[in-house]
Amino acid sequence: SDKNPNIYATLKENFTTLGVKPSPFLFGGDLMTNERLAAIVGDYQNVVIFIDAPWGEGFDPKKGLDLKKTRPGVDSIISNFKGKLPKKNILFIIKTHEQLVEASIDEIVAEGNLKKISQKMLSGTEKGSNIGYLSITN
Repeated sequence: SDKNPNIYATLKENFTTLGVKPSPFLFGGDLMTNERLAAIVGDYQNVVIFIDAPWGEGFDPKKGLDLKKTRPGVDSIISNFKGKLPKKNILFIIKTHEQLVEASIDEIVAEGNLKKISQKMLSGTEKGSNIGYLSITN
């Protein structure tokens, strides 16, 4: 995952422009203890979690990105956060590739009792190297 502080400073600035008070930004939040994560999230009822799982064997240039085969799998990351934050409304924003194994999205949504909100690709780069974002919520 990209830990460039300029990216997060810009994100906080965008939230402020929209009139949204940003919550703390976490790195490796899925690895935190329940107590530490709960203390950081605090009284926030709505939580946005950005997932940028290492693609590894989850990406095949011909088939695309299978979100269940990343390591860790996006499904297990989501399940982990849902377990640690059971009473919160969570919006998961997942970094993806332009080629996706759609069945992996459908399975993650069904298994996690989630709702797919949107799927957007960032354009302007060479075919095969475009990334995008998938938004799902609990």
